Amino acid sequence: MRMRSIAATASRRIGPEIRRHGTAFKLRLPESYGGPGANLTTVCIAAEEFAKVSESIALISGQNGIAMIVPLMQFGNEEQRQRFFPEVAKGRMMTAVAITEPQSGSDVGSMKTRAARDGNGSYVLNGEKCFITFAPVADYILVFARIGDVSGGTRISAHSSWTPKRRALPSARTSASSA
Repeated sequence: MRMRSIAATASRRIGPEIRRHGTAFKLRLPESYGGPGANLTTVCIAAEEFAKVSESIALISGQNGIAMIVPLMQFGNEEQRQRFFPEVAKGRMMTAVAITEPQSGSDVGSMKTRAARDGNGSYVLNGEKCFITFAPVADYILVFARIGDVSGGTRISAHSSWTPKRRALPSARTSASSA
């Protein structure tokens, strides 16, 4: 109960302060979508500079790229980019990444959370995540889950999810396999 209170306080007090630094949220966004189009080296240099003032802003400067921009550029389609990137371009979107689980930590090979298609073509996620940085103030969370059983390797998929304070949009799904 106390943790929820702390999260709610953080959301009210920290969220608006962090959101004032909008440029940090969109460093990896390509110029064609309204961003600066920074490469990884530039993002790292910017994060070092941001960290001199705020470790939170430093983390956010890379997180939005990891949780939204790069997955949609690599695995999304143009319709998804047109739907999601305008909010990123405004510099006000906060993201979070949900990988860690209570029983397996951040070992994705031991991940228990599953994603399965329902009858409507959407995915239903079944599992538990913990230690999600910025979850109380995030607009969007990228959730990692297992799909099926692939012999010789693990198949992990990533599923987008708008937080309750945002309107629901169709899932932008990406996937990757590793042996």
